[in-house]
Amino acid sequence: RKFKIGVTVPGDNSLDIYTNDIGAVVITDSAGNLEGFNIMVGGGMGRTHNKENTFARAADHLGFVSKEDAMELMKCIVATQRDHGNRDVRANARMKYLVHT
Repeated sequence: RKFKIGVTVPGDNSLDIYTNDIGAVVITDSAGNLEGFNIMVGGGMGRTHNKENTFARAADHLGFVSKEDAMELMKCIVATQRDHGNRDVRANARMKYLVHT
């Protein structure tokens, strides 16, 4: 099943960060150096017509992760979906349903 990751910077409205399985907002210091990311998980706007167990959902804030730990966090989120996501029902095979439960 698809898995969407969005990355943006504060103030940029060209991407709806809350509609992705993982959303990352770049956080920099006053000199513009990367410090880390604010992470959101479990968003998605898709749903299946006439199936009430499918729904649109805005992502939840997970928290801040430093640049040194960002890749490991992404791996952990993807592994959580791999290990605990619903593989039996294709319509419910998204991160948003795992986070919602």
